[in-house]
Amino acid sequence: MNPLISLVIPVYNVEKYLNKCIQSVLAQTYDNFEVILVDDGSTDNSGKICDEYAEKDNRATVYHQKNSGVSVARNVGLENAKGELISFIDADDWIDEKYLEKLADAQVKYNADLTICEYTNIFGDGKPCDRRQSFNSSVYYNDRSIIICEIAPKVFFNGSLQSLSNPICRLYRKSVILNNNLSFPTQVSLHEDCFFNYEYLNHIESLAYINESLYNRIVRSNSAMRIYRENIYGEYDIIFNCYDNLLMKYGQGSNEEKWFTARLCFEILEKYVCNTCTKCSHREKWAHYYEFLSKEPMHRLCIISMRASRWRFKDFLKIWLLKIRATYLLEWIYRIKKR
Repeated sequence: MNPLISLVIPVYNVEKYLNKCIQSVLAQTYDNFEVILVDDGSTDNSGKICDEYAEKDNRATVYHQKNSGVSVARNVGLENAKGELISFIDADDWIDEKYLEKLADAQVKYNADLTICEYTNIFGDGKPCDRRQSFNSSVYYNDRSIIICEIAPKVFFNGSLQSLSNPICRLYRKSVILNNNLSFPTQVSLHEDCFFNYEYLNHIESLAYINESLYNRIVRSNSAMRIYRENIYGEYDIIFNCYDNLLMKYGQGSNEEKWFTARLCFEILEKYVCNTCTKCSHREKWAHYYEFLSKEPMHRLCIISMRASRWRFKDFLKIWLLKIRATYLLEWIYRIKKR
């Protein structure tokens, strides 16, 4: 049995990478799939490239929309997907020719609600980075309590189970998404994949993991996670509230989940407070940062996170420096790290 798989590819200004991505999809050894290209208002030739492939190959369909963000684009793909299974691919990445075959074989073998493989990060110099294994070997879980209590919380833990946080390198079961009205949150532009995956894991009965890298992920310096943003506090205010609502909805609170609040605090430090592009004075930017952390739900979540027992030394050091307000030293550490 070869179930139909819908491959959803959000596209925005990636003309440099798009051909390689689509060609790797069309070259799959697995033959029962459709390609849904969602052009999110590209201003380069990306939309035109999508149209050319759709004209040449009837497995590809293109949807054009005004620029609305990757979450909206993925949701458009979900709404139009005909497949029993769904996989998301970023338009600047590419996949192994047996990506679908191996994922589908594992999904059918175990009747898994979620099937995952690993990915390899490719940096600007074209050299792959050593991948981190999410598990020690290929595994299968069909115990709902283990998935909810042990695996789902690790979506939020940076440095463990890297393939759980991303929407890539996996097969979702479409019926789980439809039956639980799941979608990517459109009110945030960062960590939307974590929120979607966390909810999805709280609704499934089984998970299969292939300990093999079948996906190549380009790491770009101008990605949404790596650029300075003027409205950083407004964005993270929404992110903290979304995260708080999820914890209240599902009643979780493990160390991995608590760690996420500290992870967000560190992101703001790196991308705004210690960013050389920040225009305000040292006193002003740190006053804004501590004021942000004092508000709800940030204050309540951050107090909880500081009690988490699973710390790496460098993270413990940063939290300790935050507590004693050693602002100049923290700024120096981040600038040295960037260099």
